Amino acid sequence: MTERTSRLVESFYADIWNRHDKSAISKLLCADFTFRGSLGPSKVGHEEFAGYVDFVHDALGEYHCDIQDLVVSDHKAFAKMLFSGIHRKTF
Repeated sequence: MTERTSRLVESFYADIWNRHDKSAISKLLCADFTFRGSLGPSKVGHEEFAGYVDFVHDALGEYHCDIQDLVVSDHKAFAKMLFSGIHRKTF
């Protein structure tokens, strides 16, 4: 279970965020999930989350997420992250 959870977390950041591959959203996340972004808004479901991903990539050029540390216990995961990008639009 912990290996599967680790792969899911790594794919979430590598595919959806770093590669900006929104087709991975439906593969990794259930249809009615809730995402609470660090910028404040909560998004529910694939469509709202995809819009948030676009919003972040539009505001931050070359946006990238690096997992600095990942701890997995059963079905829970905690990650220390480093986010980077070139600020080009207002959040």
